[in-house]
Amino acid sequence: MTTRPAAASPRPPAFPPAPWQLNGHGLQGIFLVSIERARQLVPAPLRVRAIAPGYTLGAISAGRYDDTGTLAYSELIVSPALVKTRDRTGLWISHIYVDSEVSQAGGEQIWNLNKQLARFEWTQDRRGLTVTDGAASLCCLRALSMLPVWMPPLPIPAYSVHRSRCTYFRGHFRSRPHVGIIRCSIAADSPLAGVVPDQRLFGSRHDRASMLADAPVLDIALESEPAHSHG
Repeated sequence: MTTRPAAASPRPPAFPPAPWQLNGHGLQGIFLVSIERARQLVPAPLRVRAIAPGYTLGAISAGRYDDTGTLAYSELIVSPALVKTRDRTGLWISHIYVDSEVSQAGGEQIWNLNKQLARFEWTQDRRGLTVTDGAASLCCLRALSMLPVWMPPLPIPAYSVHRSRCTYFRGHFRSRPHVGIIRCSIAADSPLAGVVPDQRLFGSRHDRASMLADAPVLDIALESEPAHSHG
């Protein structure tokens, strides 16, 4: 009897090394999360940091990156808490969606991010976005009343917890944004329900922006599947 060789497991797509320079446009909303609720969401070894008595900071961000940078793709990032460990503070990324398998592979292998594939539909005026996962709606974002402002370059530190590892990295963001109100619509059956509020948020629109995503500066092996943090 002839034995067929086992089929090789598919290799992930090749992806560029860090850092990634990402250029394009996007939307962002921020919101308050009660410390009690954040502690139910945030995994160990991360600890929730307060920005006001009883509350931490949450954010939802969407970007569409063009071919002038490292990769061209769309991305949705959800960060429901500001956290810290080992005296480093950053936003914890709980959910992240992209429409590129190359970005998905690079995000997991470089930044330990559990990127999921989704469909992005931007409006022609760049002020609205619908993100779906298969037939299910993840969220809809729409920029409403906005005013132009000046903003200095911003560091954006972040954490991921995935594959029994905790990873810390930084981004460097530049934009000349418009700030105002972002309407955030979250369906009751969306994975983001209970994580992002279904309401109008203070936020910003970025018509021309750039993000430099550095390689990780901290990567901690976790002994077991992370439990929720109560620190």
